[in-house]
Amino acid sequence: MIYAFITINMLMGQWLFAKTYGGTADEYAYSITQTSDGGYAVAGYTESFGAGNSDFLVLKLNSNGSLAWARTFGGANWDIASSITQTSDGGYAVAGYTDSFGAGNADFLVLKLNPDASLAWARTFGGTHYDYAYSITRTSDGGYAVAGYTESFGAGDYDLLVLKLGSDGNYPGCVQECSPTVYDVSPTITLPSFGADCSPSTSSPSLTVNTPNLTITNACAPVELTETELAKPKITCSPLPGAALFISPYDVGIKIYKSDGRLAYSGELHEGENRLSLEPGVYIWETNIQKGKLAVR
Repeated sequence: MIYAFITINMLMGQWLFAKTYGGTADEYAYSITQTSDGGYAVAGYTESFGAGNSDFLVLKLNSNGSLAWARTFGGANWDIASSITQTSDGGYAVAGYTDSFGAGNADFLVLKLNPDASLAWARTFGGTHYDYAYSITRTSDGGYAVAGYTESFGAGDYDLLVLKLGSDGNYPGCVQECSPTVYDVSPTITLPSFGADCSPSTSSPSLTVNTPNLTITNACAPVELTETELAKPKITCSPLPGAALFISPYDVGIKIYKSDGRLAYSGELHEGENRLSLEPGVYIWETNIQKGKLAVR
């Protein structure tokens, strides 16, 4: 099944174009930005092309939706792009996460592409646990600000992580260079027919506003598992077609998140085997003592 890239431009409520771009496996788009030439740059990931389980997939579209170029960047494992922005030189900065490179589990992965889509540099940032980048923007000094969340640093469990990079991608600590494999790819393009007029309901919600007391720390001080955590029996997880099989040594609550951070499941694991139905995709699961990654086909 193709989970295809869909790019849409609208003027006065009318469709200007709708196209899919993909291969024989799964493709997901997570970010789009309009480029200085009136076209679009799209970032996500692909399982149809590239070097491993999934690779960054970056598309450059012309203003009419035709494909200017498509390129993958990745390694042997999972590499997922979450955000793209155009840079001052007409190139692109792309942020996401990788478990092909870096310090362990998942790390921030930031790429700088030249205007012709060649790779200028690639950097990973992270610790020994899970670190995910979901947004990147160019800053007024020519550098980049990257936002996501981290399990490797901070006050405990997952913390928000903001990374400020220079224009060359450097940061004083915890950054490693990497060399992802780069491929030019030729996704299949189709013209789907869909869409209809609708009348959504509107309301003015009354929100509760609080000022949280945040713990703020500097990164680069990895938090290791305690001896108590290491001593506990481990939950095992195996992918099945359209599902995941968890084998738990005890009853425990579990939450499963999609790769974009949305909650896909919240419930209980019982002692023994637990089969949970899930749509195809990449997931992060966590209990109060253990976390892991899962890819369902």
